[in-house]
Amino acid sequence: MDFQEVVDVFKELRERYPELKRYSLGISYGKKTLGWCQNRPAQIKISMYHMLGSKSEEVIHTLKHECAHALDYEEMGYSSGHGANWSKWCGILGINDSRLHSGAYTEKRPQSKYTLTCPVYGKKSQRHKMPKGRHSEYREYSCGSCSGRTFNRDYILEVTVNY
Repeated sequence: MDFQEVVDVFKELRERYPELKRYSLGISYGKKTLGWCQNRPAQIKISMYHMLGSKSEEVIHTLKHECAHALDYEEMGYSSGHGANWSKWCGILGINDSRLHSGAYTEKRPQSKYTLTCPVYGKKSQRHKMPKGRHSEYREYSCGSCSGRTFNRDYILEVTVNY
């Protein structure tokens, strides 16, 4: 799906719901999120990777999901997250109040550059960028679960470069 199609649907939603008039639509380059809504400044962003790798219906669902967050904020004066008022707006916009990223998108998500593996339990986590921190010059990171959320050399994560 190209961005112009998303813009066209967003324009229709803005005409139908004047509360969305102050929101702009943009492209996000995030690889882990499908979209996000920010209230100050008023922006809705859709992931470029989601637009390129997903069906049109899924991208439109994401746009409406983010618009529901915006409408929730405009009505309440604060964000209720994925609460009852947000769910009400999902119903009004004609979508279910589920989150798509637990479904098909996770299989199409761009491969992360790094895999970090816990030396104790073998738990793997994916990273597109290496975290910055006190020990980043050594490329050493410790498992937060095993080390009590502080750096501990006894629990150094194994870093694998995927590409």
